[in-house]
Amino acid sequence: MILDNLMPVMDGLQTLEALQARNIRLPIIMLTADIQEWLKIRCLELGATICLNKPTKEAELQEALEKILTPQSTEIPCI
Repeated sequence: MILDNLMPVMDGLQTLEALQARNIRLPIIMLTADIQEWLKIRCLELGATICLNKPTKEAELQEALEKILTPQSTEIPCI
């Protein structure tokens, strides 16, 4: 899932909280224009796999997708 932090109705953090509450676990790339470190940490705590700053470069997104889609990946850092 590619998730933006700023969305109508429910923001990215609320979406992560809802997924966690339902025990739904899936690879999530969180996109945010917010550069505050606490937000990235909170996203990871709530189950995001990778956090990318917007605007995201195509190469960064491609790298994140490859890490998520590569079965051998055991640990995916926040970029």
